[in-house]
Amino acid sequence: MSWRTIGLAVLCVAATSAWSDEFLPMSVAELETLLASEPVKIISTRRSREKIASDVTLRGKLEFADGQVLEAKIRPAERGGGTFNNEPRYELAAYELQKLFLDPPDYVVPPTALKVFTATEFAAHSDAKPTFRPADDVLCVVQAWLKGVVNPADVLDSARAAAEPEYLRQVGNLNILTVAINHMDSNRGNFLRSKSELPPRFFSIDNGVAFNSERSDRGDVWRKLRVEKLPAAAIERVKRIDIGALEARLGVLAEWRVVNGHMVTAPKGENINPMRGVRLKDDVIQLGLTRNEIKAIDKRFANILRDIEKGKVSTF
Repeated sequence: MSWRTIGLAVLCVAATSAWSDEFLPMSVAELETLLASEPVKIISTRRSREKIASDVTLRGKLEFADGQVLEAKIRPAERGGGTFNNEPRYELAAYELQKLFLDPPDYVVPPTALKVFTATEFAAHSDAKPTFRPADDVLCVVQAWLKGVVNPADVLDSARAAAEPEYLRQVGNLNILTVAINHMDSNRGNFLRSKSELPPRFFSIDNGVAFNSERSDRGDVWRKLRVEKLPAAAIERVKRIDIGALEARLGVLAEWRVVNGHMVTAPKGENINPMRGVRLKDDVIQLGLTRNEIKAIDKRFANILRDIEKGKVSTF
């Protein structure tokens, strides 16, 4: 290998690392630690899409225990913890699933967590009602707000994908995830692309219509492979993902105990009921993917690998 080749490789690694920070205020690890910390309070909010009066998603600023402030997307859950196009467990599952085949610099779902706010606090920002009957709290999906991104009609430019390996690698990473989670909502606002051209990045920021959801009326092109070549590094990791790894990662996504009428974050325990996604038992509230939803992911990964074996899709 020549010094020129080595130099280019170093530059590529440095660029990938830098770009992972360009879209976020801090590293993924730092954001995950921050999002896991408590308490957290809402400083301010406004509708995520100002022109859509019915939009329940908020763009707000959150202040954490150490004084750090984070701009985030905040989406309150519906009563009962899950409904069409508003499934907190699906949003967190998409974020967690990507970790099995991607490293943080290549994540296609921004750092995402489930946070709880008292109904009294949340009333100043939304008319959302308490999520679960045993507690007077509102469960919300909180996702770090991305910067330096654009919202084109379609993030995939097939001509660029055919001509630029790094473009194809990044959009291929996105496509692996969207197929794995059975993404069924091609609404323009759900997918973002980096504003700057090199290197490209792609993000799926709304994954509520996925897994076992009903289909959206906005199209579902991302539930199928849209590229003919997939990144070999990601596929090699997909080959090592078995049903046990999926169950361990996705079976129990979050858990709370109800104490004095409020949801208190608890360590994730045994799966209360693998056949249900929203689980309530005594004073425990638990969210996760169902056994059938997890089996379906395993099958979709197997289908991707079978297409590669048959030569319908190649790797690079």
